[in-house]
Amino acid sequence: MKRFALLPLAALAFTSCEDVSTEDVFTEVQLVVKSSAELPTVASPAKSTVAEGIVIENFWVNISEVEFDFTDEWEDKLNDSIIAAQELQGPFLVNLMSQEALSGLSLGTTLIPNAAYEEVEFEFDRCLDASKQSMYNRSIYITGTIANTPFVLWYNNEVEFEISLPNRSSFALTGETMKLYIDFNIAQIVSSLTTMNFSLATDGNGDGVIEIGPNDADGNGDLASRIIEALEESVELDDNNLDD
Repeated sequence: MKRFALLPLAALAFTSCEDVSTEDVFTEVQLVVKSSAELPTVASPAKSTVAEGIVIENFWVNISEVEFDFTDEWEDKLNDSIIAAQELQGPFLVNLMSQEALSGLSLGTTLIPNAAYEEVEFEFDRCLDASKQSMYNRSIYITGTIANTPFVLWYNNEVEFEISLPNRSSFALTGETMKLYIDFNIAQIVSSLTTMNFSLATDGNGDGVIEIGPNDADGNGDLASRIIEALEESVELDDNNLDD
């Protein structure tokens, strides 16, 4: 499981074994996607350049939902109507290299039951909007260059991964309005891809573009799934972003 940085919240006391009713207080949570990347200048387009000459220019993801997972103790206490209100439903189509994401892009606000949670689950799924040509029927789509040769990378399967606190300890929502940041470290993603020999991808059909995806024309399909590993190693959850 990927660990994330969540600053301490008020502890939640487990002094009663009685069921929690629908009248219990919910916490208003705003979820914000924020990516960090190296920018040549404030005014120039967002790009991230790391070793091996990998440059990312666009990094599209289709977030289908974000779900909070209760601890076992709280899942046993809460009734079905409260359990149903523990997620933010998308889809949210986000370019992690956009200025909006670099500054902090709000996905929306939802009410989450006051309880203890052990992890947060993210789901990327295929974009079903045919007007989004590059992303249509894909969950991830990335463009950039490898050693100055243009590349496109896509992934078209559903992706789910959970993020938990260190040592799988729980965190609590206590009723106080909260802004929660989903932090994507683009430089770390590229660094991870470099470690995975991502720069070995080739333009197999000689059309001037390196294609990386399931059954791609250049023979780089085995590299496509590595972006998922890189994502898992780079995403963090934070409730206090000092740059906001």
